[in-house]
Amino acid sequence: MSAFLTKCRTIYGVYWLIKALAILDGLTERTRRGMNAAA
Repeated sequence: MSAFLTKCRTIYGVYWLIKALAILDGLTERTRRGMNAAA
């Protein structure tokens, strides 16, 4: 049972890590586009 919980926690952690990276990537892309529009 404990191994199952560890696997779930790992998958959950990876999921949130990818989600956070995707959000950061979107923010940097939007900032870059904003700078290009202003320049």
